[in-house]
Parts: sequence; structure tokens; C-alpha cells
Amino acid sequence: MSSFQTFLDVAPRCQGYFLDRFSLERIDDVAALEMGLRWGLGKPDMTFAFRDVYFCAIEVHSGAG
Repeated sequence: MSSFQTFLDVAPRCQGYFLDRFSLERIDDVAALEMGLRWGLGKPDMTFAFRDVYFCAIEVHSGAG
């Protein structure tokens, strides 16, 4: 199973978490993306880390806030 497939399997279980940390940086000449999710005291924090990221976009919908 690929790491992306693993992400697709785990991601639906993250509903209700909020994005606590988001970083995109170069590590050893490789683009790395890390997303930290937080629920609170009731559930453990989750972290998704990706390497070899070629594109990343963040969109804010109007009225979000």
C-alpha cells in the first residue's frame, strides 16, 4: 500500500479535528509538507507528513472566518 493510499484510508477519521500546524519547507533538498491536527483532550493529535511535494495550495472560502 502506498503512503498516499494510507493517507486516503486515515483521512476520513480526522473529521472534526482542526488544523493546528501547517509547514512547507525544504529538508535535504526535498520539499516536505507537515500538517498537525488537533481535537483536544478527548482524542490524540495526528500528524501527516509528506515528502517530495511538488504543489501545495490553500484556499479560504468567502465568509469563512
